Amino acid sequence: MADDRLHLEFFGAHLLIEGRPDWLDTLVDSFAPFVSQETAPPEAFFLKLEETDSLSPPPDMPVTWDGKLPEGHYSKIYESDEEAVQYVENSARLHISYDTARSEAQLMPGAWRHFHLLSIFLVVSAAMARDGLHLLHAACLTHDATGRELLIFVKSGGGKTTTSLSLAHKGFTLSTDDASVLHENTDWPLVWGIPRAMKVHFNTARLLPWLGEFPEAWNRFGEQSVPLAQLEGLIGMVDTPRPNKLGAIVFLGERSSGDHILRPMPKGDALVAIAHDNVAWRPAGMTSRAQHRFSALADMVASVPTFELSAGENLDTLSDVISSAMTAALRVGA
Repeated sequence: MADDRLHLEFFGAHLLIEGRPDWLDTLVDSFAPFVSQETAPPEAFFLKLEETDSLSPPPDMPVTWDGKLPEGHYSKIYESDEEAVQYVENSARLHISYDTARSEAQLMPGAWRHFHLLSIFLVVSAAMARDGLHLLHAACLTHDATGRELLIFVKSGGGKTTTSLSLAHKGFTLSTDDASVLHENTDWPLVWGIPRAMKVHFNTARLLPWLGEFPEAWNRFGEQSVPLAQLEGLIGMVDTPRPNKLGAIVFLGERSSGDHILRPMPKGDALVAIAHDNVAWRPAGMTSRAQHRFSALADMVASVPTFELSAGENLDTLSDVISSAMTAALRVGA
């Protein structure tokens, strides 16, 4: 790659990023499987990263997200059919033009370390959407017995990482615990995961003692980042990203005080639960992009078995429960 440019390719979706070499080096580490040495095509989505001493003001557009980022910075996302702006308080401003496939990020000095991944993923999502790919907040694992993919949905902090590690320890191969991708307009839903370092909570370490001892490096949220390579001896090799057939969807519910409870989840309930965390909304209704995304999710949910899981205390047996359900579903032609 050029010193100030990085080309990422996500199975046909291209993103060209221009910025400081040290910033791009961070992204190379985060998106290593997708770094391309080829020249980006003219239609590639473009992102320019710039440091600035002052930010352009927030736009006069409807708000589709309002809250705190994991690092604690307050943020809003404004969106119309044509464009979106993420504004991070006194820190950064990201503008995305869907029509022109161009985006620009203004960053105050020192802002990169808490801006880069969460905001870059907004641009990655926009670049993917142009090619019929949808970035989802979900864990993705390959079921070793059937070769099909499992998607796990729940809000942040709801147990995706703990569940993913439990399954990857036996019977499943991890793709991601957080960032999955859905291909639309295929004969069968195809999904894959973007490998990322896992944010392991100290409660996860307590529930899964086979993970071993962790250094006393917990942040104020009780988490620490663990590179996937550090876990490979415990959960096997992390799956190489590749589109594969979806086998089942699991939505994590409240924990069970006894045995695991895996029950069929009505399709409508599953779609609402998934869309709540994966489709932007505003008081005026969904944008046309959000409506298209909702339709793709509806097609996905309609195609495969959907379950709600209340995980019990013995996480060592969780893999057997989900594996049996996926094998039985495939046997009857699901």
